[in-house]
Amino acid sequence: MLLEVAWEALEDAGISPQSLSGSATGVYIGLCKSDYGAMQRELGDDGGHGMYPLAGGAFSMASGRLSYFLGLQGPSMTIDTACSS
Repeated sequence: MLLEVAWEALEDAGISPQSLSGSATGVYIGLCKSDYGAMQRELGDDGGHGMYPLAGGAFSMASGRLSYFLGLQGPSMTIDTACSS
């Protein structure tokens, strides 16, 4: 969902996401509360303990994954901003 929203935001701003690849563009994301883990537990699925479920659910990974996908070379930071995000 984050990738889709970021992609649409760039397009709405008239910026081609591909044109940013290799640039010193930074990514700063505010995140709050993860319902995904709680939802899995309610359904009786612990999601496994492998590398992908753990890394995919970590807030700290979100900005880095977006930077990597878009090829951005600037700073990348995810902040738990509580309700403001």
